[in-house]
Amino acid sequence: MSQGGGVAGPKVGFEAVPPTDTAKLIAVPTNKLYALKFNKESYDDGGVYDTSGVFTAPVAGVFHFDIAVAVDATSFAGLSTLKLNVNGNSHRESVNPSRNSGTVTLIISTNLKLAKGDKVTLSLYLQAEETTRNLYWGSRYSYFTGNQVY
Repeated sequence: MSQGGGVAGPKVGFEAVPPTDTAKLIAVPTNKLYALKFNKESYDDGGVYDTSGVFTAPVAGVFHFDIAVAVDATSFAGLSTLKLNVNGNSHRESVNPSRNSGTVTLIISTNLKLAKGDKVTLSLYLQAEETTRNLYWGSRYSYFTGNQVY
C-alpha cells in the first residue's frame, strides 16, 4: 500500500466501447448466449483489456466494473439478460423481462475480488420470437469499464 492508502504500483483501469459514438443498430442472434465484445478502448491503463472482450486481472485484488448495454425491446421480446462472467462462469446478471416496444438498458455495477489471471467477459442472452434483436451499439449507450479498487 502507498502511504496515502491507495493501491501501490501501476494504475489499472480501462474503458471499452463500441467503435462509434452514435447508435448503430446491430443484429444479435436470439435465444442463445452471445459473447459481447467491445472493440475500441478509450483507455487501458495497465494493458488489462483486449478487444476480443477479455479483462485479465494483472494482480490479485478487488476490482470495480460498470457495464451498460442498450437493447431494442420489440413487442414480442422476452427476457434480456446481460451476464458478467468470471473464468467462464456467470457471476452477476442484469435481467429485464420486457414485453414493451422501446429501448432497454441493462446495467451491472459491481465489485469483484479476483485472483491474478482471472478473466472477466460479458455475454448477452436475448429471448425473442424473432431470430435476431438489435443492440444500440454506440459509446453513448453501451460501455464496459473497470478499475482496481485495492
